[in-house]
Amino acid sequence: MEMQRLVNHAIVAALDPGDGPSSFELPAAECGTSPLGRLLFLGDVSLALGVAEFIEDRGTPAVFSKLPPDFFRADVVCFNLECCLTRRGVPIEYKPVYLVGEARYLDAFPCLEQCVAVLANNHFLDRGVLGAVDTLTALEERGVAYVGARGPKARAQPCIKDTPGGRVAMLAFSSCSHALRGTNAVNVEQLDAEAAREAVQKATQQADQVCVLLHHGIEYFPFPHPRHRALCRTLATAGAHLIVCHHPHVPQGVECLEGAIVAHSVGNFLFDVRLKPTERVAQTVALRVWLAGGRICRVQFEPLVINDTLQPSPMDGVAREEFLAHMRALSVALHHPCHARRWARKAVRARLQEQIAGLRDNTRHLGLRGAFSYYSRRLSELFSSHAYEALRNKRTRNRNP
Repeated sequence: MEMQRLVNHAIVAALDPGDGPSSFELPAAECGTSPLGRLLFLGDVSLALGVAEFIEDRGTPAVFSKLPPDFFRADVVCFNLECCLTRRGVPIEYKPVYLVGEARYLDAFPCLEQCVAVLANNHFLDRGVLGAVDTLTALEERGVAYVGARGPKARAQPCIKDTPGGRVAMLAFSSCSHALRGTNAVNVEQLDAEAAREAVQKATQQADQVCVLLHHGIEYFPFPHPRHRALCRTLATAGAHLIVCHHPHVPQGVECLEGAIVAHSVGNFLFDVRLKPTERVAQTVALRVWLAGGRICRVQFEPLVINDTLQPSPMDGVAREEFLAHMRALSVALHHPCHARRWARKAVRARLQEQIAGLRDNTRHLGLRGAFSYYSRRLSELFSSHAYEALRNKRTRNRNP
């Protein structure tokens, strides 16, 4: 607990607005002169809609032209690929927005061989099996590793990456995606707390550090739901060293839980933010992590903003100071009991409002009969899922110790 308190204090201090780099070093871990491994974690990347239009108009080299030349200098560059890359397939269910791009848009990244794409999200299956298979093919042809997909056509988790500072195992899961029913060539890796815990424990035997990418949270809300925070704690207890979350589309706080660094949301990175034109949606934070001797020794926060042409660019001046102050306040609230309880109550209400809005939207577009059929199918999938079986078995064990 003392170590956790020290790390949380260091996180808050690193987010204090100032001119220097927003970074901190972990206690009892020294970078020193040891070989360093460099990891870069980015937010949501959607090569669709306005971003696709920009690429078609100005080409892939212009996408990251506002970033420093050495921005992608890392041994591993991880981002959440929130779209499918295909010209085939059809939607499998109604959604307000479908995110579909083309394989050649990936060429915007200057470091494809160092990239790891997270596919455990709610848009990987926007064009069904055909679209998902095409996405895997596009990544594999360009040498991009990926996590968060399962099935005969997908590479199994974890993704192991060797760096000069140590070996890293990466896992990804999603709790807000709708997996395809039955046996398919490819599917999304659904989040089952027990299965994820076991996967983390197994990964600790394969690598020095275990990083878990989670796709969960409340969209456009700045604080994690209590259930999602509890899940992060469970995975940290199982052996995860770093947990990076996506899906809210706005940055959330950072904390240390059971020895693991948890970034509850890093926001968007390359996204058509005009879908929800608010200030926070255009703000993001790149998370840089240094490894030495198989341990995390340093973490740095790099504030970015998506400009009017949808290009990510460095944040500076008053905007940077305001953003860091915002992140600092959210991070303080995570381990301040009174603030945490107040924010947790707000998160529960926001989640309920999100579900009601989804029900209203589905009913409007599908009609009463279509909405009833949709939710009946979802409940049927839940009660026949492995997650429900695990929950039922756990309750049985609790009743009969």
